[in-house]
Formats: sequence, structure tokens, C-alpha cells
Amino acid sequence: MIISIVIHHCYEEQYLKFDKKAVGLLIFLLLVFNASVQYSTQNHQFWKPKYLPKIQKIVNENEAMLPFITSYEKNDDACVETAFQELYDRGFIFTYCKYPRGQGKLSAMVIGNSYATNLNEHIRTHFHHNYSEWRSLRIGDSFGFFHDNAYHGAASLITMKNQVATHKPDVLFIAARYSDFLKSPILNEENDDIVKQMNSNIAFYEQYVKKIYILAPHPLYPLNFLNVFLDYVTRRPTELETLHLNRDAVDRDLLYARERFKLINCKKCKVFDLSNVFLENDKYLSFDRKTMLSYMDTGIHFTGPGMTKCDPVFEAIAKEVMEN
Repeated sequence: MIISIVIHHCYEEQYLKFDKKAVGLLIFLLLVFNASVQYSTQNHQFWKPKYLPKIQKIVNENEAMLPFITSYEKNDDACVETAFQELYDRGFIFTYCKYPRGQGKLSAMVIGNSYATNLNEHIRTHFHHNYSEWRSLRIGDSFGFFHDNAYHGAASLITMKNQVATHKPDVLFIAARYSDFLKSPILNEENDDIVKQMNSNIAFYEQYVKKIYILAPHPLYPLNFLNVFLDYVTRRPTELETLHLNRDAVDRDLLYARERFKLINCKKCKVFDLSNVFLENDKYLSFDRKTMLSYMDTGIHFTGPGMTKCDPVFEAIAKEVMEN
């Protein structure tokens, strides 16, 4: 009560006496002050908390992975083609890359949503340029071989099918983070609309390619996970183990999604499951206990260490493709 009275007499009564010009000036000064504080807190060391050297090293190494993986994992092969006028004209969110010609004979294409870009470089690396052509196409809200009701979903699928029909890659990789649409209950296996979509589009792809590798549904980590991880590292280190995903909860969540993948009818397909790489007893790991590096970034994408953990899977696929 006393504080309110003091504020009223010292500030509010004086404020009410201002004319429009003075009020405008005050608002402007407050905005400048606020902007200055925001800039300072983000760019000056003074505001940043101080940690022990060991903890600071963990924080620094993880903060370096806050941007998308392509921001800090650079490759020596610059794209020779990135323009895709059709997608640009239609307002799609996309990333397209045709890489320099390799030294082999097979051609490959990676399609999907942001996971296509997330996985692409780690897959391509294990081919050691033993390909003639390599393309990567990521379109927002696209799952590569089926669609939900999201904006651009159906249209992006048509574009991807056209690209496969045009370029006829020997090997097609479909990599996507799937929506909850895939987790809806299966009421009738023989008449499930999603499975019908999947099989119909895969049958289309089989006309043009020799082999198809499809990423299996992956456990869904919390959005903004990397920042949550850093919060636990600095404030609640004794609770870090609680950040790993419970296996039973994940398996229940992915029950119908995984069941649909079992119903895929495809002679040229192979589903590769990255979740097994992170599985440890009753948990799906979310960070490396030795290096204390997160496997997921803030946007539910794999970090560099997360992808490195998956490299044996990609290496086996590359070996299988090149030997056949």
C-alpha cells in the first residue's frame, strides 16, 4: 500500500502532467533503453552467468550447436544448382541442392522435409563420391511418400514424384520427421487411408528407381530440447538422466506409426531405423554422457553428435548400395 502511494505521487502524478510531445519523448526513450538492454544482455559478457571451467566448456560446445546442423558442419562440395523456380513461385519452403558430379556410376536422391537436409550430408559422406549424381530436396510439411492435411503437403508430394520420374535416381532416400497424423489409430489394416497412400506412392517410385531407403518413425524429443538440456547441465545436474526418453512411453506413442510401416508393400524398399542407435535398456538416449553433448537441437533435429552416432547405419547402407 505504501509503495503504491509513493509511486503514485512520485511518478504517476508527474506523468499525467506531460503534454503529448513529452509523452512521445518518454516513450521513445523507454524504447531505446529497452533495446539497449536487450542488445547488451545478448552481446556483453557482463550479463552472462559464470560457471566452473568444466561446465562452461559443456555450455560453449552445446551452444555452438544451437543453429541447424548445416551452419556448423561444413562440406567441401558447394551445390552446383539450388534454384527451383516452381517451388519458389508457389511459396514453398524448400532447400534444393544438386552436388558436383562424383566419380561413380550410380545416381542418388534424398527427399523429405527438414530431416532430408539433416541426414543428407552424413549419408552422402559414406559414398565417398562414388556416385554420378546426387540431389537433395527438402520441402516443408512433406513426408516424401504420403501427406496429411498440412498446407503444401499434397502439392509437395506431387513435386517430389515429378522429380523422381524426371531424374530416375538409382537410389532414393526418403527421410522425414513424421507428424502425429501417422500415429492415429488403425481401424482396418486393409482399408487404412494412410497405408493406401504410402503403398500407392511407393509403387510409383518403384517404376523409376532400383532401391528405396525409408527412415522409420523416430522418437519425438521435446521442442527446444537443447536449451532444456543446458538448463539441466547448469542448474539441475543431478537430474540429467531424467532427460532420456522412457522406452515404454515412446513405444506406445509410436505403436500405430510403426505398425503402418510394417504394412508397406514394396519389393525395392528397406526401412532404416535410427531409434535403435539411441536405445539403451529402458531409455532412448538424448545426450552423450561422456562428452555431455546433446543429440538433439532446439528444433527437434539431430545435432552433429547425434548424426555421428548414426554413421554406422549410413555406412552400412552405402556399402550395401555400392556392392550391389
